[in-house]
Amino acid sequence: MRLYLNDALINPKPEAGDVLAAFENLRACREARLELRRGPSSSLSVSREAGLGFTVALHRPDGVFGVCMDELFAEQVAGALREYLDGQKPALVSDDLYEPDCPLCAAMAAAHA
Repeated sequence: MRLYLNDALINPKPEAGDVLAAFENLRACREARLELRRGPSSSLSVSREAGLGFTVALHRPDGVFGVCMDELFAEQVAGALREYLDGQKPALVSDDLYEPDCPLCAAMAAAHA
């Protein structure tokens, strides 16, 4: 696992404290991107744009799954980084492609079945 800030390697073998410190630095920025890369096809990124909240994205070979979070949920975003560092899929990020109660999603799911 490697830790990047704005695509620059900042730690080749980060531990939880390193990731949380980098996240706190990200929170102080108006625009920046923090990324944990597990390999060439798997990563978790947290982006900040215009100082407004966070975009959390799980990048995998089968797609990119993400969520936008307000600044009020910074602890949950930090938790997602810790979970990914520990080898888990972050609970914050859903990899469901279709919402079960959405008629449009149901039609799209049927078309891909």
